[in-house]
Amino acid sequence: MKFRIVEILKGRRAKIHSMIIDDAEKHGLKQFYDEFIETNNKEVNFFMDTLEKIGRIGIKDGFFEDQGGNSIYRLKNIPTNKKDKPQLRLYCIKWGSMCLIIGGGGKKPDDKRAWQEAPELRRINELLSKIDNYLYENNLNIDAACQNNTTFEIED
Repeated sequence: MKFRIVEILKGRRAKIHSMIIDDAEKHGLKQFYDEFIETNNKEVNFFMDTLEKIGRIGIKDGFFEDQGGNSIYRLKNIPTNKKDKPQLRLYCIKWGSMCLIIGGGGKKPDDKRAWQEAPELRRINELLSKIDNYLYENNLNIDAACQNNTTFEIED
């Protein structure tokens, strides 16, 4: 598998990146946005507002829920009541205190308790875990990788 990291927002306190996997035409955040903006407009716009806020004020723990390993997190979704639970999940890698890498996301089925039970969400988390391990093991400079448009390769 090949991937590139692209900068999508340079805020005062944090940079937001996303990834292009293999030969995809769009990065993970753009794919997520395009897939869900019409059906889950409120949630998608909440995520976009949250990312802009993270760029302005920094990567604060209150924006995220730990996914149980490495640096993989889920952005918290729009607060709702129990009846109208949010459906979307958006996953990322917190890379240091000023860099966030959005991997992608999807819809959590109502009949599933955890992301591990939903094949698409499990795939995204496993992909992010591989990329996070690669970044860590190779001590990569994300800014340089973006500027040089570097493509990395990981064994599947």
